[in-house]
Amino acid sequence: MSENQPYYAAYVVNGLQSDSSGIGIRDMRGNNRDKKDRNKAFGGSLGTEIGKSASIAVNYYRGAYSEDGNLGLDIYGVSGHFDNCALSFYGALHLAQQEAFMAGSTTDTETLSKNGFYLQGAYKFANKLEPVIRYDQITLDGAAENNRQRISLGLNYHLFSNAVLKAHYDIISDDGADIDDNVLSFQFAVGF
Repeated sequence: MSENQPYYAAYVVNGLQSDSSGIGIRDMRGNNRDKKDRNKAFGGSLGTEIGKSASIAVNYYRGAYSEDGNLGLDIYGVSGHFDNCALSFYGALHLAQQEAFMAGSTTDTETLSKNGFYLQGAYKFANKLEPVIRYDQITLDGAAENNRQRISLGLNYHLFSNAVLKAHYDIISDDGADIDDNVLSFQFAVGF
């Protein structure tokens, strides 16, 4: 890709699927909808590099997700990054409009608004040690008990250009039950 040139992607896919209730959007791993409704989902992305160290992109997704094909999902997003080998920033914001059956109805629908975003910054010292901080949040209209906010504090140690040791601590809060679900994680990652 040439510097400062726009780039794009377009796709047509089977799309996300739910059970016949049209509610379980997080459980869309089966292929139930394609057996009853063969309409495809479509989407794409349009972006550009900004100099040698940054980029920005917008994207869109539209498709039915219920077995009968009557309930749709639209997702709009924007993402960007800056990375000059030492200092890096990443971020993304996605908004969703999900058609869903109203409580107690199998015919009347409503549109639920959902959104999520993250911001992450890091600085690499001597090309080896890299502190990282990240904040992310998800807000779900119609399911406030699943709203979440997370602050991640991490430290990466780059052994080689393709191998890194990672440790991070996630401080998680939610709008539902106040449970202690903070996480301490360790990871060893190798790129091929």
